Amino acid sequence: MINKKKCRICHCLNTKKYFIANNYHGRHLYSKEKFSIYKCFGCKSLFVANINTTKSYYKKYYPNSYTIEPGIVDKFYAFISRNKFNLYFRKFNKVSILDIGCGNCQFLNSLSSKFIKYGTDIKKQSQNKNIFIGDFNKIKINKKFDCITLFHVLEHMPNPKKTISKAKTLLNKNGKIFITIPNANALGLRLGKKYFFHLDTPRHLFIPSIDSIKNLLTQSGFNNVEHSYTFYDFPLDLWWSVRFSPWKYIVRPLYPIFKLFSPETILFTASYQPVSKKLQPAHSQD
Repeated sequence: MINKKKCRICHCLNTKKYFIANNYHGRHLYSKEKFSIYKCFGCKSLFVANINTTKSYYKKYYPNSYTIEPGIVDKFYAFISRNKFNLYFRKFNKVSILDIGCGNCQFLNSLSSKFIKYGTDIKKQSQNKNIFIGDFNKIKINKKFDCITLFHVLEHMPNPKKTISKAKTLLNKNGKIFITIPNANALGLRLGKKYFFHLDTPRHLFIPSIDSIKNLLTQSGFNNVEHSYTFYDFPLDLWWSVRFSPWKYIVRPLYPIFKLFSPETILFTASYQPVSKKLQPAHSQD
């Protein structure tokens, strides 16, 4: 009997082992420990099998060295993100925001004073008093927000559907959710396989397809789901993804063109607009 692995996103059993990966973070090899990467033929996503997100897992695979101080590229990305938020919320005087997986609060700190800033993270990395520490799916948050962000965080969550559903309950009416995430349809993944810059095994528990995240959002009650390609997110990700592929002799000389049109990461936005329950007319009796 074939031991089928259940997809972490759509829970489909129509899956197959795709390749074996090592413990890479970006282009850096942390260890030669081997992990099985499966492909789901239901939602076209990838996921890592046989991983349990216990305390020992977080201690082993999220050492202090995993989080580094922001460099020039990180600061540039924060600058673009900040401007995008100013554009989205330009008509608001005040905006309450919850940044899930806020880390050292680099993004929150980049926002203007019009934002009322809160965050969550699995461990304390900032002196900000408005940070909830612990597993987002388990911690209690007695607040509502105009905006919730998950920037390269959802793929770390063992139960993405539960995470998105909980996020919805924390949004005010017409609140917005922003999610950036690696793309299972990325050229870097197709050409680089286990060297894909955003694979980050075993911390990235899955790499979703565009349709899988769209479905998760709509099934969780979100409206106006849109996505766009954040080509500025990691400027050299495709460059490093193809470093051991024969395709590098084509991709690297024409890198700006390939990078501009290859969606390595995706930004999703959606709104929460609760449907009001209309009163049903009373049945008349003869």
